[in-house]
Amino acid sequence: MNSKDKRLIEGLILLIEDGQFDFHHVTSILMHLRDVSGKLGYKRFNEVANFIAHPQRDKGIIANTIEYSALILRFNLGGPATRNKQIDVNGFPIYIKRLLYLGLEKMSKIELRKINCKRDVVKATLDKIEIDEIRKVAYFPISQHSFLTKEFKEFMNESLSIMKFDYIYNQISFIKDFKEILKQCGLKYSDHKFTLQGDKITVCILYLLHDSVFKSNFSENGKITISTGSDKLEIHGNIEFVQDETKIPVAFPVFMSNLDTHKYFSYDPSLQDIDFDTKNLLLRGNIPN
Repeated sequence: MNSKDKRLIEGLILLIEDGQFDFHHVTSILMHLRDVSGKLGYKRFNEVANFIAHPQRDKGIIANTIEYSALILRFNLGGPATRNKQIDVNGFPIYIKRLLYLGLEKMSKIELRKINCKRDVVKATLDKIEIDEIRKVAYFPISQHSFLTKEFKEFMNESLSIMKFDYIYNQISFIKDFKEILKQCGLKYSDHKFTLQGDKITVCILYLLHDSVFKSNFSENGKITISTGSDKLEIHGNIEFVQDETKIPVAFPVFMSNLDTHKYFSYDPSLQDIDFDTKNLLLRGNIPN
């Protein structure tokens, strides 16, 4: 990062620390940090910045979540080849290979530990899957069957059993990563002052993500929206799949804030969707102390 960019970002940091900022300032700093956050390995922060830079997006973590949703629905609602949830290792639908990789991404270290699996070992086993172009199936070669341990079979059963959704981000992790990126870039900031602005930064993020559109080959275009259906404001992804001419709506969590819904909106828990003006919310500065 050159000295000019550092000077510009540190000017934005001072505005944030003084609370004299809005979504324009947050957008500017995220755009400056977008590329470097990816290079530093902050994939989730980079995903948020990319969505703000490109409100219509077709790749990244959310795109993978959509693909995973489509494939796990296809598996669980599929025909005889998958209905009994048992995979014939000598020949199974090709899409299941991709689904197993996505399922591995979704599983946490704790979940893998429960079934005595290591991520790198599972991935190495999945890499042994081959494709039979004539039969149009995926399969494990007989020579590789010794790698299909009891633990690996438990992984397959676990990863294909139910949809696994977790928040891509939460407010605490986002602010923590934000500060770590600033530090690794050699930028000056006050940890205490920056943390105190966490709620207002989060309001900006919610506003900037709201109404973003994601494209997918697996469903109709989806949309990211603020959800007021729980005690805390959240961002959800909303998509619709078609299975046997039946439309199946799926909502999955994207970002969970620490912001109390009732402090920002007239909250009626009986309402599933509430229309509101997020820009007006931000401009009012209705941030709880």
